[in-house]
Amino acid sequence: MVVNVTVIVENSILFLLSLLPITKLLEMIKSYFDLQDITANEEIVPVKFVVPSFNIGKDIIARSSDGESTSSEISTGSTARLPLWAAAPLRKEGYVAVHVPPKYTVVTFREFKTDPLAPSLRHKSPTYYDTGLTICRLIGNTTAGGHMSREGNRLAAQLHRLYQLRYLKIILSGAKKGFDLSDVKEKLTDSERYLLESYLSNRDREQTWYSNAI
Repeated sequence: MVVNVTVIVENSILFLLSLLPITKLLEMIKSYFDLQDITANEEIVPVKFVVPSFNIGKDIIARSSDGESTSSEISTGSTARLPLWAAAPLRKEGYVAVHVPPKYTVVTFREFKTDPLAPSLRHKSPTYYDTGLTICRLIGNTTAGGHMSREGNRLAAQLHRLYQLRYLKIILSGAKKGFDLSDVKEKLTDSERYLLESYLSNRDREQTWYSNAI
């Protein structure tokens, strides 16, 4: 099904105000204004409404199962795209089901199979891993014990494997003397850049210690 949506802007909060209990809304607002989480929580994800909803706000357009678009009254089965900061609490309260965004599908992971560092993961998202792990907890039906769904575990395994592959390439690149790392850094996510910088810093400290010890 093709989903037609507009860009999410600030007054989309009207949608949340009409649906969420005040305690849940306060939790969402607190998370939204945490500077460390803003980038990861802005990722747009496709959702399907599992209950009828109203007052969605003019900046979110959902498409019903029969192809009609609306922003005022949403029927069960309608689809739209929401930022994670909005989708997460709505998923928790049972208003929507969250689906995997295109950049986290199997097709995307295959891009990194031949040479894990050749494509730019940063171009897809500076917080690719953090955002992906959040999505893992939202997709599919959680188990009776509240654990991640089978779909969530599958995505988590793909993220873990990708990180392993790129981790090795990053360390090997950093270990090469005289190797220009600028091109590599351009392709790294925030967490991968932190990994590389930590490795280089520790390597320099070790070399300094060794030089002073002999």
